[in-house]
Amino acid sequence: MNWEQIHSVFFVGIGGIGMSALARYMNANGMQVGGYDKTSTELTLALENEHIFVTYNESIDSVPEQFKNKQHTLIIITPAVPANHHALQWYENNGFQIIKRAKALGLIANRNKLIAVAGTHGKTTTTGLVAHILTQSGVGCQAFLGGITKNYNTNLLLHPTSTWAVAEADEYDRSFLHLTPDYAIITSVDADHMDIYGSVEDINQTFNQFVAGMRKGAVLVVHADIRSKIQVPEGITCYTYSLDNTSADYRAENIKQEGLFYTFDVIAPGGKIYQNFSTSTLGIINVLNSLAAIAITILTGIKIEAIRTAVSTYIGNKRRFDILHQSENKILIDDYAHHPKEIEALGNSLNLMFHNKKITVVFQPHLYSRTRDFAKEFGEALSVFDEVYVTEIYPARELPIAGIDHNSILEHVKSKKKQFLPKTEIADYFMNTSFEILVTVGAGDIESTAKILVENLEKNMNKI
Repeated sequence: MNWEQIHSVFFVGIGGIGMSALARYMNANGMQVGGYDKTSTELTLALENEHIFVTYNESIDSVPEQFKNKQHTLIIITPAVPANHHALQWYENNGFQIIKRAKALGLIANRNKLIAVAGTHGKTTTTGLVAHILTQSGVGCQAFLGGITKNYNTNLLLHPTSTWAVAEADEYDRSFLHLTPDYAIITSVDADHMDIYGSVEDINQTFNQFVAGMRKGAVLVVHADIRSKIQVPEGITCYTYSLDNTSADYRAENIKQEGLFYTFDVIAPGGKIYQNFSTSTLGIINVLNSLAAIAITILTGIKIEAIRTAVSTYIGNKRRFDILHQSENKILIDDYAHHPKEIEALGNSLNLMFHNKKITVVFQPHLYSRTRDFAKEFGEALSVFDEVYVTEIYPARELPIAGIDHNSILEHVKSKKKQFLPKTEIADYFMNTSFEILVTVGAGDIESTAKILVENLEKNMNKI
């Protein structure tokens, strides 16, 4: 692709977390940027405030003329947009150059020395921390994040001179195969996106394709539990990390809970000990994510003192173990978890932190197909909570599947209290129901309901 000829870029699905990062990048590099999304959100409004054009009407008539010049306009799409989208069909029928988000990210990120973070879960927090370490150490990077980092309130970090890039390597639609990293982390390889992958073996094979696509001389850091799934080609150096596997190359020791956070030491290859790391992100799971980020940045040559400082100041991403409200007797946490393994890790972390408190979860399932494929596993994962409420399934890009609903999950929940709770009733219900630790969980729009509950709780506090 000749970037010199591209003067404007139109994103079909601009409100997606990955699409919006690319839109911001193009905008920062002087291109005319616009896009379509189905609904107005906090993120699309932020893009509009950054002088990026956004339309919520899929008709091509709503698109300004500067995005209708075939010679100088690139169209970037996301797989979530249906093929019968009106504007997209117009662009296809008129011979515009159209590429997927994944290819666009690869074209940009691969021009740099690239650190890519892959995995079916854990990658967003880990990617954000890697980018934060590079930024705070002075090395800098261009970072394309899969969440809004609370340290910078954005999903895109830019540096005027750095030759480093950091990217979340998304396995959905095999997107990460467009990346050719110099350094990579794989946090996990579990069954997910079964609407894309035919089998668990297919998922494993695709992660190995990702590894095979790394550059010669690359460095790979892999969770020790999945090392046996990864085939490491000749010319790539592989290290493992773990909290409890004593044979791992990088591991955390002397882990101690300090209030809501943790301190720990890092054992590196050769028995080298780096002491006194501390987290400012919640949960034991974030000690594990921190360990992966520490390992990869040590291997890139960043000084340990800079890494230690950056880890202690990283406060994570929105919707990842995110405390929305905290008072003397109530805590409300919001989390993006939408896979059984993620929910299990979240529940275990919460039980360690609040072992003497009642922990209540409200789960919004994401996708009918995922609910169908993992109903039993979701029920088992949710059973680690004291009370379980499940809302309607958030359909996203899917149509309903006969016989699949919230009850598909609830029938497998073993907690003493479990019930269906419509999303529209959540805020009022918990204003009138006592709770100690309440967690809203899911990849849909449950965050908006959690925010309404927060507003109501704080209004009530102000009245007292």
